[in-house]
Amino acid sequence: METKTVYSRIELQKKLIELKEDGFKQREYLSEYLDNMLFYIGDQDANLRDKIIYTMFSELICNSDYLDYEKLKNILHVVLDDEHLFYQIGNTDDYTVLTRSFSVLVVALLLNRNRTKPFMSEDEFVRTKNLVFKYFESEKDYRGYNEKFGWIHAIAHCADALDEIVLTSLCTHEDCQTILNLGAKVFTNSDFIFNHEEDERFVSVIISMREKELISLEELEIWKESLVFDENFNEYSSFISRMNGKQLWRSLYFKNK
Repeated sequence: METKTVYSRIELQKKLIELKEDGFKQREYLSEYLDNMLFYIGDQDANLRDKIIYTMFSELICNSDYLDYEKLKNILHVVLDDEHLFYQIGNTDDYTVLTRSFSVLVVALLLNRNRTKPFMSEDEFVRTKNLVFKYFESEKDYRGYNEKFGWIHAIAHCADALDEIVLTSLCTHEDCQTILNLGAKVFTNSDFIFNHEEDERFVSVIISMREKELISLEELEIWKESLVFDENFNEYSSFISRMNGKQLWRSLYFKNK
């Protein structure tokens, strides 16, 4: 990504705080601020990344009319690219996931904005949807919280974007089947036990499907069978898969109570 001016972390933090404190009145440098927010979107500093940059994206995208369609489309184009949503995809146990995770979280904000005040064409929505599906399938860093980096939560953040897809009027039964099939793969992985309520975030997606009558209870019952494997205590990986699948189904069961 090219920017005319790259601020230091301290400079960006100061400028964004000042922008918010003055009620967004001084917006002549907003494009430059956005470029820098995208540049630092996956920064290792949890306060800058989560509390300041993400919060500012949320304010600008969802809670205001400060961004015109051109700016919104530019943000969407950037966060979906190989340097953001797919930045070093497949890596685990490093900090590259922060860029991917917080990019998909901004995608969720943009999808939310598009539902309330549309700015995407149908083709742009379909492209966005398909890239979110691809990301959900491709992300292999399943960590929730890390003492060094703070919240990572890539799968939970992706679930937020999936929920926004389901809530749109363009979501189809086929889309829901795709999401469920991908979810079954992610939540029966044999390498990592989810322990930061990722299952609850994904269950919210399923609840949205049911509320919109896009998926039937019978289909969910069939899908349930893909979440539980025969226990093989000689293979710890099998135990992990079964534990993840059972945990997801329990979350769905109690969410419906």
